[in-house]
Parts: sequence; C-alpha cells; structure tokens
Amino acid sequence: IQRLVSGAQDQETGDLVTSWQTIATVRASIDAVSGRELITAQAMDSEVSYRITVRMTDVVAKDRIKYGSDLYDVTAALPDNIDSRRYLTLMCSKGLNNG
Repeated sequence: IQRLVSGAQDQETGDLVTSWQTIATVRASIDAVSGRELITAQAMDSEVSYRITVRMTDVVAKDRIKYGSDLYDVTAALPDNIDSRRYLTLMCSKGLNNG
C-alpha cells in the first residue's frame, strides 16, 4: 500500500517534490469487477474496476496498491459488513491515472 507524500522543496524551481511511499505490506485478494473503454485525447483508453480485500489497515481513498508491476488507484475504502475491524474492501481502478 502506497501513499503520496510531499517531500523537500526543489532548490531550482521551488516546487514541493512528491513521491509514493510504501506505508504497509499486506496480503490481499484482488478481483476484477468491471471494465470500460473510452476515447480520451483522440486515443482509445480503458479502465478496469477492482475489488481488493485486505486485513484492516490504514488505507484511504487516493492511496494506491502496488502488486508486482501493477498499480491500482484506491477510490473507496469500505469496512467489512460483518466485523468492521477485521477486513477492509478497497474499490480500485486501473488504467487511467496512477494505477
């Protein structure tokens, strides 16, 4: 699980340098739930939605999941219906942004 963090200020431009930092390493179940194709900037693109289940941990929307070379953008973090302190279901997308 990775989170975008702001770092030091760039000496030449004055901009804040941001990077993805690993905040946790957990086991997960990854399932594709839907997909779509669309035209963006006159090019065909696709987006696939995923459901990723992990043990309860500190994950928020805008974090991302890295699995091997694949990146999944977290769009929502939903606690388990039965025991909200045990599992977390992450709704994620892959294909258009960082994931």
